[in-house]
Amino acid sequence: HKLFNEVRSWLDAEKFSFSANVENTSIQLRLDLNHGLVPVRLLCEESPVILQVVCSLPVKAPREKIFGTSLALLRLNARIRMGAFHLDTEDGLIMFRLSQLIQPDSDLRKQIREAFYTARNTMDVNFLPLTLFVCSTPNVRISVSKLNLGGCFPDATSGPSHDRFKWN
Repeated sequence: HKLFNEVRSWLDAEKFSFSANVENTSIQLRLDLNHGLVPVRLLCEESPVILQVVCSLPVKAPREKIFGTSLALLRLNARIRMGAFHLDTEDGLIMFRLSQLIQPDSDLRKQIREAFYTARNTMDVNFLPLTLFVCSTPNVRISVSKLNLGGCFPDATSGPSHDRFKWN
């Protein structure tokens, strides 16, 4: 479990809070990105030595958006150099997976850091557009309009007018 132990040591040094499962050499944590929290699972494989970083989007694609989401992820993956987004078409879960083959002659901590932060940054950059795309459904738009948010959004067409909140 050399890779597993080194990943745990690196996470400790970076001050991450995590839980580790020694039996299946996996580690779970949550990342606080610019626009939300993302669950992350690190899988440490020994033969060959591979570190997999798996990040999950905290929203699921609704059934009516499975095809569109699949197409969007296909196009997104064409622009990504390392790792790939995946869609579980059964439950709508969207994940990003980066698999890093560990080179025995290179600095192990540097390889862990590069894999981890490459996955983190890829998820961070794509978090908001993917979440907005997945959540942009007629039902969501109806629910938002029922909140009666009015002037909270520049393009809102329902809700109280700005004049209502002016001083008399």
